[in-house]
Amino acid sequence: MKTTKGFTLVELLVVIAIIGILIGLLLPAVQAAREAARRMQCTNNLKQLGLAVQNFESANKRLPNQTHDEFWVKGFCQSGTKNRIDAVDVYSVFSLLLPFVEQQPLMDRITGYCSAAASANPYTWQTNPQNIPLPWTGGTMIDGSDNPFTTVVPTFLCPSDGNSLTANVTNGGNGKYSGCTNYGCNRGDFMIGTTWGENKNKRGVFFDGQIGGQMTLSTITDGTSNTMLFGEINASDMNGDMYYKSTVQIAGIHGQPASACMAMRGENGMAADINNCWSIKGRRWADSRAAYTNFHAALPPNAPSCASNTDEGGGCMCITASSNHSGGANVCMVDGSVRFVSETIDCGDITHVLGYPQWTGEGHQWKGPSTQGVWGAMATPRGKETVSTN
Repeated sequence: MKTTKGFTLVELLVVIAIIGILIGLLLPAVQAAREAARRMQCTNNLKQLGLAVQNFESANKRLPNQTHDEFWVKGFCQSGTKNRIDAVDVYSVFSLLLPFVEQQPLMDRITGYCSAAASANPYTWQTNPQNIPLPWTGGTMIDGSDNPFTTVVPTFLCPSDGNSLTANVTNGGNGKYSGCTNYGCNRGDFMIGTTWGENKNKRGVFFDGQIGGQMTLSTITDGTSNTMLFGEINASDMNGDMYYKSTVQIAGIHGQPASACMAMRGENGMAADINNCWSIKGRRWADSRAAYTNFHAALPPNAPSCASNTDEGGGCMCITASSNHSGGANVCMVDGSVRFVSETIDCGDITHVLGYPQWTGEGHQWKGPSTQGVWGAMATPRGKETVSTN
């Protein structure tokens, strides 16, 4: 009798089980390799931003301002006056870096609209459609084209953050959403409002030019290798983000120590108060106001971000560095180097206001060395934390 060779059911099940085990072992390795590649791209983007700032400094003998930069507020004035045209006062550092990250055509579009508005006599400000690009809305321009600030600039995005990659989707009948950023400007070691007068203390590298004047490399007396330029920030999603690393929670932080914001960290990655979340973090690369393009080193990476109210410019904010990389976030130093900072970095005693025990008033008014540990020292350009006292 002739028999036919084949697999038994038991053998087939064993083979399937082995294949399943191999796949289970392989997938984490593939995912880890992909994340390593994304993290490398993210690091490279930060390096490019660091080089862009250095090139800007070489060309202008100063660092760019975050809000009220003279390039915008003095370079584009209403016809026959010294008054700036509207909207340009809130253009961010990233708008100034466009020529240095291979985005000169985009810069030319923006300055072209601004020049036309400035030369028009009489001067008019038109918002729908826009004659001056608005960083806070998509919409369309007077020539029917997209607002240039809806452009996705790859250098401003970390590929590990899926939220930021939705930047260029259509916003109903209102054109496209503003482009995102995953990198925030260093605004110092305290919780503060974007345009508060205490920004003149220069506790960060980027600040309001109308209040604090200009920053130069010589002003960074703590050393360019010891002071941060940019840090990673997770962008909020557009659907009521409730994750503490990417949302901004409304909380009573004004005048309080940073622990008031840390208390807003809930369980399983969620915000402590999911009913008071503000989905604005990192959502506009062209908007200089705190939640969009800044971070504060009051809390360690991957801690919550908070605001005292929903005032984009005036409310007290604590926008925290964050990323989807395991265990911390990347930062770029003034010298252009990039470091990975652990979420367990020393931040001092966050249950006390900045400056304690020498200072017991509101932390943002402190003018001395940082008391936020190593993390705070990295944020202050002239706090003398790195100078020996012996």
